[in-house]
Amino acid sequence: MRPGSDARPKATSLPDLVGPIEIADRLGVERATVDKWRQRDVLPNPTLMVSGSPVWLWTVINEWARATGRL
Repeated sequence: MRPGSDARPKATSLPDLVGPIEIADRLGVERATVDKWRQRDVLPNPTLMVSGSPVWLWTVINEWARATGRL
């Protein structure tokens, strides 16, 4: 935006992305539990990697947690 401009950036809807810490918080488990799920290939594959860290769409994790009785 140019200084003095009345234009405002458009609001965008961002996806609800979560990492292992957020997954643990939202599912009420320890972070170590999330790490074990990943090691055992129980957790869905990450949606993407950000700076070497896995990130998932919360909708994917939520569906997985409900389907497996973890939520």
